[in-house]
Amino acid sequence: MLHRLPRHYLVMMALAFLSTVTSFIFPLTAPIIMTMTKSSPTEVTLALGILGLIVGLSQPYFGSFLEKGRILAPFLLSVSGVACGLMVFVFQSSSLIMVLAGLLALNIGYGVYQTTSSIIGLGLIPSSLRETGASYFFLVVNLGLAISAVLAALFLTRWRDIMFILDLCTTLLAVFGVYFITLRKRHAITIRRTSNHTSYRLVFQTIYHHAPLMIGITLLFAGTHLAIMILPLYFEFKGLDTMRLTAYQMLLNTMIVALGTLVVGHWVDYLGRPRSACLSGLLIGSAFILIPYVEFRVIFFVYACLFSLGEVIAVRLGSAVFFDIFPEDRKGLASGTSMMIHSIARTMSPLLGLSLFHLPVATASYLLGVTFILGGTLLGYWYWSYSSEITLTSHMEHAS
Repeated sequence: MLHRLPRHYLVMMALAFLSTVTSFIFPLTAPIIMTMTKSSPTEVTLALGILGLIVGLSQPYFGSFLEKGRILAPFLLSVSGVACGLMVFVFQSSSLIMVLAGLLALNIGYGVYQTTSSIIGLGLIPSSLRETGASYFFLVVNLGLAISAVLAALFLTRWRDIMFILDLCTTLLAVFGVYFITLRKRHAITIRRTSNHTSYRLVFQTIYHHAPLMIGITLLFAGTHLAIMILPLYFEFKGLDTMRLTAYQMLLNTMIVALGTLVVGHWVDYLGRPRSACLSGLLIGSAFILIPYVEFRVIFFVYACLFSLGEVIAVRLGSAVFFDIFPEDRKGLASGTSMMIHSIARTMSPLLGLSLFHLPVATASYLLGVTFILGGTLLGYWYWSYSSEITLTSHMEHAS
């Protein structure tokens, strides 16, 4: 199936791997901020949540911007944001305000980069291959993150500055690569001279009409971000070996994702998308119920298996669907809305993660588990209810 994907998409996968294999800052952002600024887990999680929301709400605007053929400005914003944001970590500022400003710049730059990647990636491949493309892209990114986690566990303490600079260089290289691919593919992005008001109206109409989909994806991906962003904080809070456990989690996640990517398409086809979505929520929710016991190796392994399998299904069902519910000529809005929903999920994950620090961990883990099971149920309900109306928003676009 991989050979059926367009060449430019394979190049983007290679760039994503190059960027993530040396991504030593992003997966460990929360513990690094705690160490640099001596802040509490609550302060860090709230800051991450607010910044994620600010960035997320702006993504449809950047998507609409790209639809109009304005490629240079988003590219410069992405480069400057990534460069300024990562430089704050390279120079290890101890000021919380400076760190937050750098993190905001990094998130904006990375958000624009992801929106652009989504448009020319998933947006420009045949709809029949989008779920497969999303799954393989997710596999490549996870492989890169697993390798980076191992490298961080082995060498970050000793070679911190060099590794952070390497992270900066490879991320900028990926941004430049996506920019040049966008220049070559700009003819395939329909140029629309619609107002921002019209674009945002379409976005909110689509979100309202497909509310179960949006809420379900938000809750499910809040769980995936929680595992990446906040669990390292929880390990740190409990006095566990954060680097080692994060590396183990990434390695197990990658191995299971690699196996799951090969078979999950058959599972989804066999079970159907509604039941597959419910299964995804059940797996992720069950994994979080085991959080109080992850210090035991067997439980940690079971947790990683359940979470990773649920995540593979969630990515397949929740990444490419945005291009199906928007009109075909609004790829920018589809990509921007996708990034917005995922950013809102990233915002929710720190807020949900606060429960691990302020409630009994058993109570918090059950609440989180039920939340993510609810997300899978809502996504399954949407697939069951709206499968025949998946292009309904095209009528909204013509009406507006």
